[in-house]
Amino acid sequence: MLGIKILNDIDKTLDKLVNNANELSSIDLKSLSTEEFAVFENTQKNLLFHLFDLDKQFEEKKQQFKAFKRACEKPLKKSFTTFSKKQIAKKAPRTNRPKKKVL
Repeated sequence: MLGIKILNDIDKTLDKLVNNANELSSIDLKSLSTEEFAVFENTQKNLLFHLFDLDKQFEEKKQQFKAFKRACEKPLKKSFTTFSKKQIAKKAPRTNRPKKKVL
């Protein structure tokens, strides 16, 4: 499937970002040491960078899929047109009526 794994990773990363933010809002910031706060901040930054990277990967997958789709459409349309013409030719009865003469 088109980027399902990437979309799942995006969802998990967003969940982590939100959960971390919720945890931080539920504690007293004064109780955190400078190092603890720096670790939290670094974790959130890393998750954001990861999220941006996943978004870029997903966009690349979409572009690859669009290119593949375009590459497949032309031969498929040609095949369908050829098939349709053959089907129409089979259905159209051929008559041996003489051509009308124009006076």
